Amino acid sequence: MTDAIPVAAAWRALHLAAKFLDDVEDGDEIILNDRTISSPVAINIGTGFIAIANIALMQWLDSTPPKEDIRALLGAEFNRTILQMAAGQHADIDQPALPDLKAYREVMASKSGNFFLLGAWAGARCATKDEEQLSHYEAFGYNLGMMLQLNDDLKDFRQTGKGGDIASRHHTFPIFYALSVASPLERERLLTLLERASADVKAEMEAKSLVRTLGGEIYLLAETMRYRRRAMSALDSIKMPQERREVFSRYLTWLSLHPSPE
Repeated sequence: MTDAIPVAAAWRALHLAAKFLDDVEDGDEIILNDRTISSPVAINIGTGFIAIANIALMQWLDSTPPKEDIRALLGAEFNRTILQMAAGQHADIDQPALPDLKAYREVMASKSGNFFLLGAWAGARCATKDEEQLSHYEAFGYNLGMMLQLNDDLKDFRQTGKGGDIASRHHTFPIFYALSVASPLERERLLTLLERASADVKAEMEAKSLVRTLGGEIYLLAETMRYRRRAMSALDSIKMPQERREVFSRYLTWLSLHPSPE
């Protein structure tokens, strides 16, 4: 499995690049080594990690014996997934109107689900061509990615002020669910509060309370558990030593029980 280390390094570099660039695009505070960095610095670091990812992948591909066409396969999958992530991020930040919950799920899949699918699949593909086993790795990675995105959405929903998604008008899963189940009057009230929240702390707090009353936070937690069950099911079907399976299982359980601090 040492063949998978450079591939894992390339994936991790892309993960870091996406984190820096996503924070810039969302207007979040960006912390590096316990200090806040500016958006230009974060963009530069993110760009550097993209280059590191390509170098790691190319060096591994150049050193891999040409016994099969895995070079072109992995390179194509990495680039295709990056394009999917960019499309999902574009849909998230360039919304002509509030998307519905179904559209937002597609954004989540593009930004996180498919990216973690890539990581799990690419590592496994270095060791096996077994399509059934690869499909289990894909399912595990996808559902883990969706759990992590929900975790991030809950953290942003619970945070107050400009760092949170209500005041910053960067709306995510709890809000879209609340809008999908609200009565016409509740929906109108919530949209009014969301519009005022960036400049009115009272409106922000009232919007958060209304989203919770409509079940936005509880539904997010239920969805986290649903994706956990799917990830566990995939994990149970993967051929690996039991002690390694238990490590992943414990992490999934921890993630579902500790989605975000209050």
